[in-house]
Amino acid sequence: MIGSPEAGSHGTASPTGRLAGGPGSASTQPAPDKLRLWKMMVQLRAYDERATLLQRQGRIGAYPVFWGEEAIQAAAALAVRSTDWLFLSYRQNAVPILRGLPPEQAWAYFRGDPHSFFDPAQFGCAPQCVPLATHLPHAVGWALGRRLQGGDDVGLAFFGDGASSEGDTHEAMNMASVFKAPVVFVCTNNQWAISTPLSRQAAVEHLSVRAAGYKMPGVTVDGYDPLAVFSAVAEAVSRARQGGGPSLVEASCYRIGPHATADDPSLYRDEAETAVWRQREPIARFEQYLLDEHLVSPQDIREEHERVAEAMRVAGHRLDRMPAPTGADITAHVLAMPPPAWVGSPAPASVPGVMTMPRGRPGNTEPVTLVEAIDAALEAELAADPRVVLLGEDIGRTGGVFRATEGLQARFGDKRVIDTPACEAGFVGASVGMCLAGLRPVVELQFDSFSYPAFEQIVCHVARYRWRTAGAVEMTGVVRIPYGGGTHAPELHSDSPEALFCHVPGLVVVTPSNPADAYSLLRWAIRHPDPVIFMEPKRLYRSTRGMLPADPEPEGLPRARVVRPGKDVTIVSYGPSVPRCVEAAELLAERGTSAEILDLRALWPLDEEAILASVRRTRRCVVVHEATRSCGVGAEVAAVIAEHAIFSLDGPVVRVAGLDAPFPLFMLEDHYLPAPERIVAAVEGALR
Repeated sequence: MIGSPEAGSHGTASPTGRLAGGPGSASTQPAPDKLRLWKMMVQLRAYDERATLLQRQGRIGAYPVFWGEEAIQAAAALAVRSTDWLFLSYRQNAVPILRGLPPEQAWAYFRGDPHSFFDPAQFGCAPQCVPLATHLPHAVGWALGRRLQGGDDVGLAFFGDGASSEGDTHEAMNMASVFKAPVVFVCTNNQWAISTPLSRQAAVEHLSVRAAGYKMPGVTVDGYDPLAVFSAVAEAVSRARQGGGPSLVEASCYRIGPHATADDPSLYRDEAETAVWRQREPIARFEQYLLDEHLVSPQDIREEHERVAEAMRVAGHRLDRMPAPTGADITAHVLAMPPPAWVGSPAPASVPGVMTMPRGRPGNTEPVTLVEAIDAALEAELAADPRVVLLGEDIGRTGGVFRATEGLQARFGDKRVIDTPACEAGFVGASVGMCLAGLRPVVELQFDSFSYPAFEQIVCHVARYRWRTAGAVEMTGVVRIPYGGGTHAPELHSDSPEALFCHVPGLVVVTPSNPADAYSLLRWAIRHPDPVIFMEPKRLYRSTRGMLPADPEPEGLPRARVVRPGKDVTIVSYGPSVPRCVEAAELLAERGTSAEILDLRALWPLDEEAILASVRRTRRCVVVHEATRSCGVGAEVAAVIAEHAIFSLDGPVVRVAGLDAPFPLFMLEDHYLPAPERIVAAVEGALR
């Protein structure tokens, strides 16, 4: 038998799971408005039952039922103030209606309709999160962001017992504890993660005991008792608001309904057990309490249920009358500044946050290395905009493993140059929350392969948040990633993952090949309204010098640049391979071949116009990059040329790239990386 319906009824529990107190037990918090709490629960129940009916009638798709969990959602929502934000999992999809979202707009999500998207700032609710636990770092980042801005608001994050097994849960709680973030984590422990019982999720009886490992308070309450939930959450919120840091509240209950309308729980659990738990469902129990306290009459109860049920029925009709989405909705709001090639998705007349860059660093009279240019760009933006914050491992006292942030924490303090725990998913996720709070975070991932643990956050949230909120939220953040080989680094420190990010809609991917571009592109990226993956060729960090630019990076998307003009062949490249291409061009010049070198600078969106213009002049093309050959950026360049300029070519596009193998240990990296001799051979083959 899962759990026990008799395992306590009211009150909170100690971290050992032992119930402490009971009805009427002392609390330092004011009592809730019990009638308002009851009406919120009734509203949630009516929403859930109507949604289930809509699904059965084919008016929406699969729907995650939360019948029986109304006390947890309503009490927690009532325990915070309107300026506090709620971070929701999919089973809390109705919570925004408690803050004014029309029910039909919430249901529209389950009919696959983008009209369901809303502005989180309007309702103080982040959109429901489908990937388990990935929203928890957002709550931490938002709460830290509000604290950095001088606010005392609290983030409240819901999650379930299944999500408690996810790494994002650990990373979020650990960060919240380290930084004493004003966050309350509310775990709805309904004892089932689809068909997986709690005993397969955890070896502990009560998940709240895990709070001790993060040095935060943890309590278990009866999730069917709204007063117990309210008391525990209100205590935790008060503590967080006063600077006491995070707390974990476990609301223990039982998932009375199926996981979703497509689920058949009879396949994996005893429905007789479910029937026992159904007798303890929270609304009937709370209504009996209100009757006993003479706060309502039977007629009041009947009329409230009828009133809310009718309101939900009418909302269902409004759902039916909502206009169907069109094909244009597919690409709407993916980017604030879409590339010109997006037919039907014109760029807006004006884009907030896109500014003309200031001129170069005052007093700069000496050439700098590429890594010094990055440091200078970060320093300039920190000084120019108090919303800019830096996050990453070892970026503070040591200035980063490559010293790209050297001296910045000493000048701007540890509240704006933040050394984080080693948790890439956690602090990239926190940067999402900081964007929601109105900041402009710049994240450093120490090495290329360190981006892989954060990939889910980047794909599911950094890239999608603008789209998911119909353009209401701008992910004005930058993720800096040192990448590429040539430094004799250990395994998984020399990858070139840029094509992975280029394939993710909603991201802009740029990479410099010289100090001037490193400075201007990074400052542009920090001010750009869309999220930017800033790929830094670490082989060039100290191998090249140049002056910081005096002129600003033009507004709009970065354009490709002709590094060396030529007439016989175009060599398209970017980042660490550009200097190799220059060497190859010099060797080719000695043999009488004039090669034009085009530095892409932006890998997505590609500057197709520049590529096609160069190829039409030279009529031949070689593409060079360090990343693996198959499905790389070079393949996309070749496809663009084939689609738009194939009759201008005198020969096929040739690719010079890394091998289709993991980046080798460094004794073999010279055999892997495109060398000038390989580029020359490819050009001469293309000219035959």
